[in-house]
Amino acid sequence: MFIFKFKLFIHMWLSKTFSCFSSPFSLFSLLFIVFMLKDDLEKGRYEKMIDSFIYFFDVLPVYLQVLIFWLLCVLIYSFLKSVSDFKKKGHDVDGSFIYNEPKLIKTVSFSHVDDKKEIFVNADGSPKSLMVGYKVEYLGGTGVITIGLGTGFENSINRDKQSGSIRCNVGFPVILHCPENSTRTTARIYQTSVGK
Repeated sequence: MFIFKFKLFIHMWLSKTFSCFSSPFSLFSLLFIVFMLKDDLEKGRYEKMIDSFIYFFDVLPVYLQVLIFWLLCVLIYSFLKSVSDFKKKGHDVDGSFIYNEPKLIKTVSFSHVDDKKEIFVNADGSPKSLMVGYKVEYLGGTGVITIGLGTGFENSINRDKQSGSIRCNVGFPVILHCPENSTRTTARIYQTSVGK
Protein backbone atom coordinates (compact mmCIF):
# COMPACT_ATOMS: atom_id res chain seq x y z
CA MET A 1 0.00 0.00 0.00
CA PHE A 2 2.83 2.39 0.86
CA ILE A 3 4.52 1.62 -2.47
CA PHE A 4 1.29 2.38 -4.38
CA LYS A 5 0.83 5.75 -2.64
CA PHE A 6 4.52 6.56 -3.10
CA LYS A 7 4.36 5.77 -6.84
CA LEU A 8 1.15 7.77 -7.21
CA PHE A 9 2.71 10.77 -5.45
CA ILE A 10 5.98 10.56 -7.47
CA HIS A 11 3.96 10.42 -10.71
CA MET A 12 2.08 13.59 -9.70
CA TRP A 13 5.30 15.30 -8.64
CA LEU A 14 7.09 14.51 -11.90
CA SER A 15 4.04 15.66 -13.89
CA LYS A 16 4.02 19.00 -12.07
CA THR A 17 7.77 19.41 -12.53
CA PHE A 18 7.63 18.58 -16.24
CA SER A 19 4.72 20.98 -16.78
CA CYS A 20 6.93 23.82 -15.51
CA PHE A 21 9.61 23.00 -18.09
CA SER A 22 7.11 22.50 -20.90
CA SER A 23 5.17 25.72 -20.29
CA PRO A 24 4.31 27.87 -23.36
CA PHE A 25 6.80 30.55 -22.24
CA SER A 26 9.67 28.02 -21.99
CA LEU A 27 8.89 26.59 -25.43
CA PHE A 28 8.59 30.09 -26.91
CA SER A 29 12.00 31.08 -25.51
CA LEU A 30 13.61 27.96 -26.99
CA LEU A 31 12.03 28.52 -30.40
CA PHE A 32 13.06 32.19 -30.34
CA ILE A 33 16.73 31.25 -29.80
CA VAL A 34 16.60 28.60 -32.55
CA PHE A 35 15.09 31.00 -35.10
CA MET A 36 17.55 33.77 -34.16
CA LEU A 37 20.48 31.42 -34.81
CA LYS A 38 18.90 30.23 -38.06
CA ASP A 39 18.45 33.85 -39.20
CA ASP A 40 22.09 34.70 -38.40
CA LEU A 41 23.31 31.65 -40.36
CA GLU A 42 21.18 32.46 -43.41
CA LYS A 43 22.34 36.11 -43.46
CA GLY A 44 25.97 35.25 -42.83
CA ARG A 45 26.24 37.17 -39.58
CA TYR A 46 29.00 34.93 -38.29
CA GLU A 47 30.78 37.64 -36.29
CA LYS A 48 27.58 38.36 -34.40
CA MET A 49 27.19 34.66 -33.66
CA ILE A 50 30.78 34.42 -32.40
CA ASP A 51 30.28 37.48 -30.20
CA SER A 52 27.09 35.91 -28.83
CA PHE A 53 28.92 32.68 -28.01
CA ILE A 54 31.77 34.57 -26.32
CA TYR A 55 29.28 36.56 -24.27
CA PHE A 56 27.43 33.36 -23.39
CA PHE A 57 30.57 31.73 -22.00
CA ASP A 58 31.42 34.92 -20.10
CA VAL A 59 28.11 34.84 -18.26
CA LEU A 60 27.90 31.02 -18.06
CA PRO A 61 28.83 30.81 -14.34
CA VAL A 62 26.10 33.28 -13.42
CA TYR A 63 23.68 31.53 -15.75
CA LEU A 64 24.37 28.16 -14.09
CA GLN A 65 23.79 29.64 -10.63
CA VAL A 66 20.45 31.10 -11.74
CA LEU A 67 19.53 27.79 -13.44
CA ILE A 68 20.28 25.74 -10.31
CA PHE A 69 18.29 28.17 -8.15
CA TRP A 70 15.37 28.05 -10.62
CA LEU A 71 15.44 24.23 -10.72
CA LEU A 72 15.39 24.13 -6.94
CA CYS A 73 12.40 26.49 -6.84
CA VAL A 74 10.58 24.36 -9.44
CA LEU A 75 11.20 21.16 -7.48
CA ILE A 76 10.04 22.71 -4.20
CA TYR A 77 6.94 24.24 -5.81
CA SER A 78 5.99 21.03 -7.62
CA PHE A 79 6.55 19.03 -4.42
CA LEU A 80 4.27 21.28 -2.34
CA LYS A 81 1.64 21.37 -5.12
CA SER A 82 1.76 17.57 -5.40
CA VAL A 83 1.27 17.20 -1.64
CA SER A 84 -1.80 19.44 -1.88
CA ASP A 85 -3.19 17.62 -4.94
CA PHE A 86 -2.52 14.21 -3.37
CA LYS A 87 -4.61 15.16 -0.33
CA LYS A 88 -7.38 16.37 -2.64
CA LYS A 89 -7.23 13.08 -4.56
CA GLY A 90 -8.11 10.85 -1.61
CA HIS A 91 -7.62 9.81 2.01
CA ASP A 92 -6.82 6.74 4.11
CA VAL A 93 -9.51 4.67 5.77
CA ASP A 94 -8.49 1.49 7.63
CA GLY A 95 -5.48 0.88 5.42
CA SER A 96 -7.26 1.67 2.14
CA PHE A 97 -6.83 4.74 -0.07
CA ILE A 98 -10.32 6.09 -0.83
CA TYR A 99 -10.71 8.49 -3.75
CA ASN A 100 -12.60 11.65 -2.86
CA GLU A 101 -14.08 11.54 -6.36
CA PRO A 102 -14.22 8.23 -8.30
CA LYS A 103 -11.43 8.18 -10.89
CA LEU A 104 -12.57 7.48 -14.46
CA ILE A 105 -10.18 4.85 -15.84
CA LYS A 106 -12.00 3.55 -18.92
CA THR A 107 -14.94 4.29 -21.20
CA VAL A 108 -16.06 1.37 -23.38
CA SER A 109 -18.56 1.28 -26.22
CA PHE A 110 -19.60 -2.09 -27.61
CA SER A 111 -22.27 -3.85 -29.66
CA HIS A 112 -23.35 -7.45 -30.39
CA VAL A 113 -20.24 -8.04 -32.52
CA ASP A 114 -18.17 -7.60 -29.33
CA ASP A 115 -20.21 -10.13 -27.30
CA LYS A 116 -17.98 -12.15 -24.92
CA LYS A 117 -14.95 -10.03 -25.88
CA GLU A 118 -12.39 -9.54 -23.11
CA ILE A 119 -10.43 -6.29 -22.69
CA PHE A 120 -7.83 -5.22 -20.14
CA VAL A 121 -8.25 -2.04 -18.11
CA ASN A 122 -5.27 -0.34 -16.45
CA ALA A 123 -5.92 0.84 -12.92
CA ASP A 124 -4.91 4.29 -11.71
CA GLY A 125 -1.38 4.21 -10.29
CA SER A 126 -0.77 0.65 -11.61
CA PRO A 127 -1.22 -1.04 -8.21
CA LYS A 128 0.19 -4.56 -7.84
CA SER A 129 -1.34 -7.27 -5.63
CA LEU A 130 -3.82 -4.81 -4.14
CA MET A 131 -7.62 -4.77 -4.00
CA VAL A 132 -9.06 -2.13 -6.34
CA GLY A 133 -12.56 -0.84 -5.75
CA TYR A 134 -14.61 -0.05 -8.84
CA LYS A 135 -18.04 1.04 -9.98
CA VAL A 136 -19.66 0.98 -13.41
CA GLU A 137 -21.94 3.63 -14.89
CA TYR A 138 -23.98 2.88 -18.04
CA LEU A 139 -24.72 5.75 -20.39
CA GLY A 140 -26.97 3.86 -22.78
CA GLY A 141 -27.74 0.52 -24.38
CA THR A 142 -28.82 -2.78 -22.85
CA GLY A 143 -25.52 -4.68 -22.71
CA VAL A 144 -23.54 -5.29 -19.53
CA ILE A 145 -19.93 -5.83 -18.52
CA THR A 146 -18.47 -8.18 -15.95
CA ILE A 147 -15.22 -7.37 -14.21
CA GLY A 148 -12.82 -10.21 -13.42
CA LEU A 149 -15.55 -12.81 -14.01
CA GLY A 150 -16.22 -15.23 -16.82
CA THR A 151 -19.47 -15.68 -18.74
CA GLY A 152 -22.56 -16.82 -16.89
CA PHE A 153 -22.55 -13.94 -14.39
CA GLU A 154 -23.94 -11.29 -16.70
CA ASN A 155 -27.61 -12.14 -15.98
CA SER A 156 -27.17 -11.40 -12.26
CA ILE A 157 -25.72 -7.91 -12.81
CA ASN A 158 -27.65 -4.97 -11.35
CA ARG A 159 -26.82 -2.22 -13.84
CA ASP A 160 -27.95 0.51 -11.44
CA LYS A 161 -25.64 -0.57 -8.60
CA GLN A 162 -22.71 -2.34 -10.20
CA SER A 163 -19.68 -2.00 -7.96
CA GLY A 164 -17.20 -4.17 -6.13
CA SER A 165 -13.50 -4.84 -5.75
CA ILE A 166 -10.94 -7.05 -7.46
CA ARG A 167 -7.35 -7.99 -6.73
CA CYS A 168 -5.28 -6.10 -9.24
CA ASN A 169 -1.97 -6.68 -11.00
CA VAL A 170 -1.52 -3.32 -12.77
CA GLY A 171 -5.02 -3.74 -14.22
CA PHE A 172 -7.92 -6.18 -14.50
CA PRO A 173 -9.94 -8.02 -17.19
CA VAL A 174 -13.35 -6.81 -18.33
CA ILE A 175 -15.74 -8.97 -20.35
CA LEU A 176 -18.32 -7.36 -22.66
CA HIS A 177 -21.78 -8.93 -22.91
CA CYS A 178 -24.05 -7.77 -25.72
CA PRO A 179 -26.22 -10.52 -27.31
CA GLU A 180 -27.91 -10.17 -30.71
CA ASN A 181 -31.05 -8.54 -29.26
CA SER A 182 -29.05 -5.92 -27.29
CA THR A 183 -28.39 -2.35 -28.39
CA ARG A 184 -25.01 -0.61 -28.53
CA THR A 185 -23.86 0.06 -25.00
CA THR A 186 -21.54 2.67 -23.51
CA ALA A 187 -20.17 2.21 -20.00
CA ARG A 188 -17.76 4.10 -17.80
CA ILE A 189 -15.52 2.26 -15.32
CA TYR A 190 -14.43 4.20 -12.24
CA GLN A 191 -11.82 3.38 -9.63
CA THR A 192 -13.05 4.14 -6.12
CA SER A 193 -10.36 2.77 -3.80
CA VAL A 194 -7.12 0.84 -3.40
CA GLY A 195 -6.28 -1.35 -0.41
CA LYS A 196 -4.97 -4.67 0.84
